[in-house]
Order: sequence, then C-alpha cells, then structure tokens
Amino acid sequence: MEINDTRSAPKVSARLFRSSEKPTAVDRVVRKFKELLISRELRPGDRIPNEKELAESFHTSRGSVREAIKMLASSGILKVKWGDGTFVSGSMGASVYDQKLFSLLTDDHDKLKLVELRSIMEMGVVDLAITHASEEDIAAMEESHQTMIELVEAPERDRAAITAADLAFHQAIARATHNPMLEKIYVFTLELFTPTIEDAHMNKHSDEEFQYSKKLHQSILDSITAKDREKAHQAVLDSLHTWVALMS
Repeated sequence: MEINDTRSAPKVSARLFRSSEKPTAVDRVVRKFKELLISRELRPGDRIPNEKELAESFHTSRGSVREAIKMLASSGILKVKWGDGTFVSGSMGASVYDQKLFSLLTDDHDKLKLVELRSIMEMGVVDLAITHASEEDIAAMEESHQTMIELVEAPERDRAAITAADLAFHQAIARATHNPMLEKIYVFTLELFTPTIEDAHMNKHSDEEFQYSKKLHQSILDSITAKDREKAHQAVLDSLHTWVALMS
C-alpha cells in the first residue's frame, strides 16, 4: 500500500542501520564450519557434535549454535536427521547459486588445479580493475595496503591482522572490477586459498618475505593506478610464485 501523506509516516531510528564491527556468535560458528570444510578437517557425511558440545567449544549459547545450524542446514551445507544427529551434506544443493559455490569447499583439491584457478582469477580481476577502477576504488586499495604496511612495520607483528589486511587488499581489487558476479565468485574462491595464505603469514613468513609481500602489493596497486597491464600481470605472477613456494 502506498502512503500518500508522508508527513504522518513514522521515522525509524538511525540505530537500525548501525553495523557491527565484531561478528556475532552465529557468524563465528558459520565461519568456523567454512574454515573446517576448506581445510578438509570436516568432510561430507561427518556427524557434527551436538548443540551442547558446540556451545561449550564456542563459549556461546546453545541458541546461537542452533541458529547457525539452521542457517547452514537451510543452505544445504548441513543435514539434520531427527533422532540421529546432524551431518555435513554429501551434496550442497544445486538450486541456489551460493550453494553451488559452497560445494567447491568440499571437493578434493589438486594443488596444480588450485594454482591454475587462482592464476586465471587474479589475472582476470586485475585486468578488469585496470579498466573500471574509480578514484574511490583506488583509495580503498591504498587504505588496505597502508594498513598492511603499518602492521608489517610494527614492532610487534600481529600476523592474524596482516592476513586480514592482505585479504582485504585483494577484495578491494575485486570490488574495483564493478562486476558483482565476478566479485562474488572471486571473493568466494579466495576462501579456498585463505588457509594457505594464513599459514604463510602465521608460520612461514620471515621478515624478508613480509617486506617482499608488501612490495608486491605496492607493485600491483601502482600498475592498476597507472593502467599498466604488463606490469600488473608480472606483479601477479610474482605474487603467485611466492604463494606456490610457500604452499610446498
């Protein structure tokens, strides 16, 4: 029904639009399931712990766990069998686009195929970012890159925060393509690589490698700003070679 007299329309509170910086308990549970699927610690057909056990593990309420399980089940990721338990689905359901993408997380991943996938994705995303990036997009890339620089140069390195800044930089490039479909696929498939990126930052990166990663990001950023495809491709290749070496 259309309201003709807008003067009498109630005004909603601005607090409704406030975003939270911290993930909710439900978000944490869902994210952990995704991480375990990516790392292959959770496989299709596995029975998950009951609500009480999960609530204790996450230090949260059973209600939050129950809500997360409902979300995962409605997406086809989990399957609830009443009286038997809750299991990781063998099939993620083909009716919803995001569910098709999520099925990637439970496939067996060959290292070479992962490298090929990331190479194609990174090259394509950088190419489109060079074509479509706005001043605001460049500013977002610069902001995430500056955050990473500050974290790398800090006396006490927060390696988890460096990982987050690294991923934020790549996500900013994806947004600069101005192609929502590509951005969604890229950001989703980036999750396939997150465990190896995180492992490199947390366990393998030396000071020299941190400095080199910072330099590679700067090179990618400069090439997008200058619309230099040749330089961008070389920077992406150098970054991929470093990632592959650290995967070994």
